[in-house]
Amino acid sequence: MSYPLERRRRKVAANLLLDTRHRVFRSHQIEIALASVIEPLEDNEAPIEPRFDDPVYMSAQRLIEGENDEGINHRDIALILGSRVYDRDLQDLAEELGLSYDAARKRRQRAEKVIRTRWLREY
Repeated sequence: MSYPLERRRRKVAANLLLDTRHRVFRSHQIEIALASVIEPLEDNEAPIEPRFDDPVYMSAQRLIEGENDEGINHRDIALILGSRVYDRDLQDLAEELGLSYDAARKRRQRAEKVIRTRWLREY
């Protein structure tokens, strides 16, 4: 549907085949690169034990659990956690929450600003 017939009139079938092969090969390379970066959690050991008494950790835990969410609603927390922590696509999250992409992006920016200013003030 998006093939530029005006620019590439000769050998249409061969060009479509090569373009498709190129896209598949590129996405396969990306998958291989991501798979090499992401290793199973069982194989990785933390060099040091995490400090659960750290005030920043405790504040983040309260935020995730919804205990300390003044100024941030649950949709905004879902946007931040989904896109920043779990590395999900913001477009997919926006569709799940019934928002447009621009609205989701702006809501995430505002919520992150609230968190940033609160944590700068506290710590």
